[in-house]
Amino acid sequence: TYFKDTFDSDPFSSGWTHSEWKSKSERGSFSWTAGEWSVDAEADKGLMTSEDARFHAISNKLAKSIPAYTLGKGGSDLVVQFTARNHLREYAFCGGGYIKLLGKMDAKKFGGDTPYSIMFGPDMCGYDVSRIHAIFTNAEGKNLLKSDEVKCLSNVCTHRGMLIATESCSSKSLKCGYHGRTFGLDGCMKNMPEFDDVENFPSEEDNLKEFQVHQWNGLFFVGGDKYFSSVIDELDRRIGWLELEKFTHDESRHRDYEIKANWALYIDNYLEGFHIPFVHGDLHEILDYDSYKTELFEGGVLQIGIANEGEECFDLPDSSPDYGENIAAYYYWIFPGLMLNFYPWGLSVNIVNPISVDKTQIIYQGFVGNENLLGKGAGGNLDKVELEDQDIVEATQRGVSSTSYERGRYSPSKEMGVHYFHRLLTGL
Repeated sequence: TYFKDTFDSDPFSSGWTHSEWKSKSERGSFSWTAGEWSVDAEADKGLMTSEDARFHAISNKLAKSIPAYTLGKGGSDLVVQFTARNHLREYAFCGGGYIKLLGKMDAKKFGGDTPYSIMFGPDMCGYDVSRIHAIFTNAEGKNLLKSDEVKCLSNVCTHRGMLIATESCSSKSLKCGYHGRTFGLDGCMKNMPEFDDVENFPSEEDNLKEFQVHQWNGLFFVGGDKYFSSVIDELDRRIGWLELEKFTHDESRHRDYEIKANWALYIDNYLEGFHIPFVHGDLHEILDYDSYKTELFEGGVLQIGIANEGEECFDLPDSSPDYGENIAAYYYWIFPGLMLNFYPWGLSVNIVNPISVDKTQIIYQGFVGNENLLGKGAGGNLDKVELEDQDIVEATQRGVSSTSYERGRYSPSKEMGVHYFHRLLTGL
């Protein structure tokens, strides 16, 4: 054991030294306390930051030095661990606390720029940042971040536009198979043959483009944040009570279709329940057509299917705005081509990818929350419903391609979602 402190006694008399790295107006001090909430006010004592919006830094010496050979040699593992508890306060929106393993240094000058070997601890900020940082420093002084953060990079090589990864793989780098340009997993261009004499190379433009990734209840959203806030507000308000993070991905529910139709026609069909009595006979027997609802929100459309008497429906909590109703399904469309279909058994995700003006890829993914309800209710036979929809959409593609078709009118009560989608398209 190189160092251990359970804070049973006053830490400020046992070697812990406050840093003076920042000016008095910027730095805060630690206190020895169990905080406001504890089981045992004495046994739970530890170091706690005492002021908000201040830099806190404190250090102590190891009981003995760690031999250089210990790290990564012959199964000699080094364990660094500590317990951190966040006392949530209304005015403390962001916070992080880290333990660092350092070499010899001046405790009074210990700060953010002091070289370290390991940095480990939690970081929380806002509604979408809650993670554990683990950073290691190599022999060259470069920080190596071990992170569970999900990145989304362009798969298009910045040299001549070749696709980089053409199949699933596990690699520490990305190499284009056309001319050998290599990228790190952070998207930065690392190597390019035969480019020694190229001026101003490499530049920022030679790195892979990175797309924004947002997370909500275990789901990852990619594609910018124009509508993200409004979409998440709507999902939270309506179905925030669902324990989505406990759903399991069911590979048997994966589907990948290619249909002979423009992608927008597929969206049109999804955005109205008008066609259900005419196209989906079995589904029509499950849903109450007259009670079918369509609601618009910024960047999307929600359709709510009400179950007929005796059909499977959600067990809604009192907090739900739909409490007391027999909801068979929540159908969410998020502009431009994402569909989240919530059923009592779980979630079915549709992703719509345009291929050409008259060809579209539809990808299905399934996440199961209650396997006992599979095969029941509005989400009981999705394959049949999908094939019925594809027949209609492909026939519509042939129809709208005819010179005899101009355009139709909208039903005010049944095609609100379609009309909203078209308005978003014309605003692009």
